[in-house]
Formats: sequence, structure tokens, C-alpha cells
Amino acid sequence: MNHSGRIVQINISPGGVPKHPIVQARVTFDRIEGDSWNDTGHHGLPGQAICLLSMELIAELQAEGYPLFPGALGENFTTVGIDYRQIRPGDMMESLP
Repeated sequence: MNHSGRIVQINISPGGVPKHPIVQARVTFDRIEGDSWNDTGHHGLPGQAICLLSMELIAELQAEGYPLFPGALGENFTTVGIDYRQIRPGDMMESLP
């Protein structure tokens, strides 16, 4: 399936939230370099390496009164223009130059 969108912000932290913005990141199979978790019993396990959240959802929650911003919920990539309801396990995302 072809998804179109872009990354608004890349976020990391040494553990906990909020995660803080960085300019660029190296993503490995296991994690984004420099990112970690406080609760390693529930986070950072295989298959849990990267968290994505959309600006569209952040805006919806802000409209309901939640004081959110990119990185507040612990996402590594804050995106715009990707409909996560259409993404299925095994879908690939790639960056374009």
C-alpha cells in the first residue's frame, strides 16, 4: 500500500516523557540511537523499537483540551499526512531524498 506523508519531528529521551526533538537520527533494528526507556520490562522489547504519532491526532486531542505537543506522549516520530488506520503489519516505510 502506498502511504504519503512526512516526519514533522524526531524525538528521543534517555528515558521517560516527554521525548525531546533532535535534528536527525540513526535508526537501527532495535532502536533510535540515543533513545531509551525507564520501564524496560514493558518498553523497548523486540517489535517495540519505534513509536509513531500523527500531528492530526495531537491536534484532535488539543482541541479536546489536552496540553499536548510533539514528543509529549513519547513518540519517536511525529508525522503528518499518514493515515495510520490504513497501515498493516509488514507495511514498509521509506524515506525519500
